[in-house]
Amino acid sequence: MAKYSTIKQKFAIDVENNANNDLAYFTHYLHNHTNGVSRHYKQEAANYFCRITGELGLIREPYIQELLPISFDIPFPPPKNSSFTFIDLFAGIGGFRIPLQELGGKCVFSSEFNKHAQKTYELNFGEIPFGDITNIDLSTIPPHDVLTAGFPCQPFSISGKMKGFEDTRGTLIYTPNKLECETGSGLGRKYLRRKR
Repeated sequence: MAKYSTIKQKFAIDVENNANNDLAYFTHYLHNHTNGVSRHYKQEAANYFCRITGELGLIREPYIQELLPISFDIPFPPPKNSSFTFIDLFAGIGGFRIPLQELGGKCVFSSEFNKHAQKTYELNFGEIPFGDITNIDLSTIPPHDVLTAGFPCQPFSISGKMKGFEDTRGTLIYTPNKLECETGSGLGRKYLRRKR
């Protein structure tokens, strides 16, 4: 079983190398290879794998699956058995993810705009978040049970300029609602389906 730290070094997993979310696809694939969510990331992860193995002059392994399963030698590894799935939008350094993982949740998607926060997130969880959520095709986000979103509060805070919805960051509060409407994911949908 390969350790994440070995894979990280071998495949140049670093936020600075995350052009076009390549490493986000790759690390999300590594995290989700056993739960069916991997199909959302497989093609882009395989493209990155082939490109990086060629660039590094490594012997090309026939399948990316040969890396799996992985032993996550990181501070907050994913749960071995999960009871629900969640996505982590405006993830920061993972403040929502830690308690949800402790409750048995499996993160199937993460997104964070700030490169420094992305770097810390990767060190904590072994996963590079996708970048700016406004530039991501929402249909590529996998089905999930819970959505967390630590959207920017500066537009509404006294420590900011208090421009509210006049500040572009202030309108990001609508992103989770738009996502849930477009994808039909979330606990609300499951709850309503059970009640009928």
